[in-house]
Amino acid sequence: MIPWDREVIYEPLVRDPSPTQNSGPIDAPSYTRKTIHFPANDGTRLEAWLYRPKGVARAPVVILGHGIGGQKDMALHGFADRFASNGMAAVIFDYRTFGGSDGEPRHWVSPKRHVEDWTSTIDFVQEALAVEVDSSRIALWGSSFGGGHVLVKGAELADDWRIRAIISQVPYLSGVDASRKNIRAKGLPYALRFFFNGLQGKARMLAGAPCGYMPLAAPTGRLAFMNLSEEEIARYFAKHPRNYEGGWQNRALVRMAAEFTAYNPIRSVKHVTAPVLLVAATNDSLCPFSLVERAAELNPKVQVVARDVGHFDVYMGDAFEDIVAEQLAFLKRALGPMAQPPPAAGAAGKGPAVDPVTGGAPGVPEAAVPDAGAADVEMGRPDAPLLPDLDASECTAAGPCSGALPG
Repeated sequence: MIPWDREVIYEPLVRDPSPTQNSGPIDAPSYTRKTIHFPANDGTRLEAWLYRPKGVARAPVVILGHGIGGQKDMALHGFADRFASNGMAAVIFDYRTFGGSDGEPRHWVSPKRHVEDWTSTIDFVQEALAVEVDSSRIALWGSSFGGGHVLVKGAELADDWRIRAIISQVPYLSGVDASRKNIRAKGLPYALRFFFNGLQGKARMLAGAPCGYMPLAAPTGRLAFMNLSEEEIARYFAKHPRNYEGGWQNRALVRMAAEFTAYNPIRSVKHVTAPVLLVAATNDSLCPFSLVERAAELNPKVQVVARDVGHFDVYMGDAFEDIVAEQLAFLKRALGPMAQPPPAAGAAGKGPAVDPVTGGAPGVPEAAVPDAGAADVEMGRPDAPLLPDLDASECTAAGPCSGALPG
């Protein structure tokens, strides 16, 4: 089979197992963090960080997962830090083929596989971690693409009383809507090119040939799962660590381009029985606020918190502080009374050598962002500067999808 699109990358993505400054244990004043491992449904080893509040014997637990192309070292520490500092345990896991988790080929984005990994993580928390946390009080927390996954899992586990709450942040809700929007914005030729690249990638994998990769994020006009403005690219990369676990690069297997349209988590919303907090950004160019409003109308247990910010603003700064406070209030109501860890010395919940965003050493500079308009930037190639990835977004196969997915 012969590659037919020059923007598809056929160079292999080699995992880098080297430890990073973000991946070590943490002993903060009010909690500890350690790395844990457990099997996925196919036996692949998944990696996660377990946060446990000090002085709390049976803490409820929040399970966190990222979006498309995202992994646990991309700004999820800040949320887990606040949850653990308020008497909750937290588990942040990496999907198969991302970050510290095993699996080949690397960066295989798949709604089906991701939801399977959510199932494996929930099962592990409910069984193996039952001696360390209160596994009868579980909250699911997902952002962007992961925000869709937690709604799907919430519907699947509607009869499991241990799932007490769901937080779906800037959620990916409809591949059909994303496809229609992108066809209108970029035209049918681009949409068909995007979709058939995905079909070819799937065919190549079935034939035992390399699937090829597509940039996760790129400036408008380039082939990518997500097209971003220069400002969005800067904001996206601002939440990334200086060094990535697993040797992350700005690309994912191209086969996902043929799967987005069929993935529509909004259809699961009406079946969820646990309380749901939808966190929305009214200026979100990837996960439209109008879809969040539509989802809220489908289930009386859904509450919406909306802020006048963009998709990537929720991870840092004032928007983060505002949103995480709302999430904490929601979790405390949904999970019930919880013991508080001992008071922290200095900044609440922050260890003296922990960056509040990445979980690594403080003062780590942001990843360098190349000129988003540079025509010669080959995003995702190992020897070229990296543009942003996406935080988490979506679609699946039932027709062409043109590739504006949230991260």
